[in-house]
Amino acid sequence: MKWVTRILQALALLVVLAMVLTATLRWFALDDEARDDVAMLMAPGPEASGDNGFAVLLLSNHEVPEARFDEVMAGEVARFEAFERVNREAMLAMARTSPQSSPMGLAYRLLEDGGFPAREPVPLNNAGCSLRGVGCLDKVRDDPEAIRALLATAGDRTGLATRALASGHIRSPYPRGFQAPLPPYQNLRLPLIAAALDGVEGRVPAAMSRACGVLADARRHAARADDLVQKAVMMLLGNGAAELLLDLRRASPDTPLPPSCAEALVPVQDGHYLLCEVLRDEFRMASRMARQIDEALAARRNPRDLFLRFTAIDAGVHDAWIAPRYADTCRDAYRAKLLAGEVPPTQGTTIGLSNPTCWGAVISCTLARATQLNVERYQAQALDSAATLRLQLAALAVLDGRLPRAQAAAASSSPGYGLPQATDEELAITLKAPVRKDQPRYTVRF
Repeated sequence: MKWVTRILQALALLVVLAMVLTATLRWFALDDEARDDVAMLMAPGPEASGDNGFAVLLLSNHEVPEARFDEVMAGEVARFEAFERVNREAMLAMARTSPQSSPMGLAYRLLEDGGFPAREPVPLNNAGCSLRGVGCLDKVRDDPEAIRALLATAGDRTGLATRALASGHIRSPYPRGFQAPLPPYQNLRLPLIAAALDGVEGRVPAAMSRACGVLADARRHAARADDLVQKAVMMLLGNGAAELLLDLRRASPDTPLPPSCAEALVPVQDGHYLLCEVLRDEFRMASRMARQIDEALAARRNPRDLFLRFTAIDAGVHDAWIAPRYADTCRDAYRAKLLAGEVPPTQGTTIGLSNPTCWGAVISCTLARATQLNVERYQAQALDSAATLRLQLAALAVLDGRLPRAQAAAASSSPGYGLPQATDEELAITLKAPVRKDQPRYTVRF
């Protein structure tokens, strides 16, 4: 019994020492500056205005009557909330058994057993216009019959995509989480493809008007997006719609852009390509996941889970580790550098086992490392999109006779990119974060 007592006392001492050590490490990680960053990132973002096109786009690939969109969407949100409760247990089980893995949990399936079967897939992979719009008109011209068949398969999905784009905003009603379904953004290619087919079949003014509508809507949604995926898609779609407009204008030099294109052609506003708001949303999603695990453990009273919470999991420290990387993008000094065309490195702490404070909550540290983003690359791609759009708008102005060709380079220059390289036939810039390494430049032809 004496040896048993000593062993129990030694184990108790080890537990106490572990708790003291982790508390000390967490104290070093959670300083006042980190708390301020977390508070700023958790503050509510701007309110949305107008109607919400999320359900229209999300449900478009299923046989859901339009009159029931709101009802079905409300049921989906309730079903996802129930899924999250189950998923929390899966994340906990993974955290217990595999601390070095990322506890992302189960996969959610949209409208599973909801009585609304999926529609026939639209063969969009290599057909018609990509979101980037490169070569769109040529692809449609090469095989218009295939494009007509594709649009016939799409059915009213082309109209639903147009309707979603025309909405006031496209904001998810789901609780913010990494498992929440995303709408089929690829369907936004359908209005571009339909516009290109209009052009190929001789309905050029209608094609231009349709492409301008996509461009104006995409730019508006890119400016108002509250999540990173949507902002990236809308910036890409805006460049794609501008690319198609250029193709239509070059193919029909005697047909000017219609007056309805005025909204699509307004100058680029720098602030629309900064990522502070969408990165705040990314932070809130990561924070919510960490807190779900923490709160689920706190609700238990068995020694294993309590010990795990006190030594390996802490949502507050998780937030403190990732907050500076996101908060930097919202600071005035960082914004000023971005507006000058520079993408400075964020000041986030290196997250990993080499960081001593990581051992204060090793599972939370692993989760933080798994969910952190390459902020600099996303921001550089956003600036590339803005610089590309400036070139596209300048080329359109030249083709419309609104801008002398000799002034196009100066009119389309972007901070941080230098004056575009210009010839009689084209303008070109070197991108900061090209999608393809073998295509480091963007070139627009007159």
